[in-house]
Amino acid sequence: MTDVGGESPVEPADAFGALASEHRVAVLRAFADAERDGERTLSFTEIYDALELDSTSQLSYHLDHLEGTFLRRSAEGYALNRAGEDVMRAILAGSFTETPTFEPLALSGECPGCPGTSLEATYEDGLLTVRCVDCGTRVVTYDLPPAAVVGRSEREVLEACDRRVRHEYAVSVGGTCAKCGGLASVGVEERESRGRTDPYAVARCERCNNRVFAPVAAHVLFHPAVVAFYWRHGVDSTAIPFWDIGRYLDAWDVDVTGLKVGEPSVSVQVRHAGESLALSMDADLSVDVVASAGAE
Repeated sequence: MTDVGGESPVEPADAFGALASEHRVAVLRAFADAERDGERTLSFTEIYDALELDSTSQLSYHLDHLEGTFLRRSAEGYALNRAGEDVMRAILAGSFTETPTFEPLALSGECPGCPGTSLEATYEDGLLTVRCVDCGTRVVTYDLPPAAVVGRSEREVLEACDRRVRHEYAVSVGGTCAKCGGLASVGVEERESRGRTDPYAVARCERCNNRVFAPVAAHVLFHPAVVAFYWRHGVDSTAIPFWDIGRYLDAWDVDVTGLKVGEPSVSVQVRHAGESLALSMDADLSVDVVASAGAE
């Protein structure tokens, strides 16, 4: 089994402390500018010329703080290492320094808490949240990074967030954390929502604790057999946004057993346009077709 190896790990306080200087941040920005011109390695002189410093010794001081943590040095010069690239892209994206803006957006979709079909997307406490206009039930939430709003309309922002979350969910339930690449454990758990307890498919990273989850029916919706089932009826289920899946899932029958004893088993009857498809899901979120699609 492989593990993190090589040099001794850097203490988090030391790593973040290395960035506690506007000049060192400017060094990382110099590499970002160079990358746009197709250059990934810069000489000492090229870095010095890109910055406003009083002396070369001052640059040497700052490079000493960055080397090994965010920079690597070779005979050709300096280049960002993986951590340096991550920090540089976070700086460019405004991940830690900017706050996105998002005007409320009216949507149509089925509320899971009432018969309402009028929804609204708003920016709340760092999240893009879709709620029912009538009862206030939260339908879905998305992370909203600052870069996501640049050059897009509110509708395009929402759709972009939905596509990104779908990708992150698929990667995570496949056993790989979409945030850090660590191992993700998967399973079926009960979650409290809207005053009731429902079963959810959950993936939890064993390294960074990132968690993603979706109702078990939504998890089954992504299975190739279900995608093909809807495709035959002229519906691209891979394009159904999370805020609108209720209009399809409401017709399904979902039965969960064994959750209390830690051995969950899920039976799902997919229904659409007078036909049905029976599937089962185990504790590891694997899905099998029980009965092929047929008329009811």
